[in-house]
Amino acid sequence: GHGVTTVIGGNCSFGLAPIDPANAPYLRELLAKVEGMPVDALERGADWAWRDFGSYLDALEGRLAVNAGFMVGHCALRTYVLGDAALERESTDDELATMARVLAESLAAGGIGFSTTRSRTHPAHNGDPVPSRQASEAEVLALCDVVEGHPGTSLEAITSGCISGFDDAEVELLAQMSAHAARPLNWNVLNTESAMADAGGDNA
Repeated sequence: GHGVTTVIGGNCSFGLAPIDPANAPYLRELLAKVEGMPVDALERGADWAWRDFGSYLDALEGRLAVNAGFMVGHCALRTYVLGDAALERESTDDELATMARVLAESLAAGGIGFSTTRSRTHPAHNGDPVPSRQASEAEVLALCDVVEGHPGTSLEAITSGCISGFDDAEVELLAQMSAHAARPLNWNVLNTESAMADAGGDNA
């Protein structure tokens, strides 16, 4: 029979590496909020002993029955570098340089690309926008620049327009991300509503 043979994780900026142990509870709560994963299952399902992206992949080796690839998530990256400030502000030049270095290391270790979210549909469990939504567009594009140096990688992003229709600024940002990375960009949500079909007039 036919079944699932490949899974891709780390979409929409949500990943589990790189990680600082101090921030592990926040990342578990974040996944529980945005992905519906019980915190208890997340706590018990792994030893959370990894730190960098390579050791995360090593922890999965031999434990999966499918082919698996993982994006490097912007939320995990920001939280790793900025700590609690990831939820509050844009990065400094030094913090961005550190994020770029860690992203490059993560891609070299086996990450298949970079993912982010700028969608209003992604609040954290405490009601704040998730960390990647606090990033400037300049930060996003600088991280896309890093991706260019790693052949075979790609980008994934979600914006509010994926839900309600893209505006010009979102289209331009997605295009610039792809151009900066010299990579294809995927968004994983294409929302349709029957009510939207009537907005253009007679559809008979």
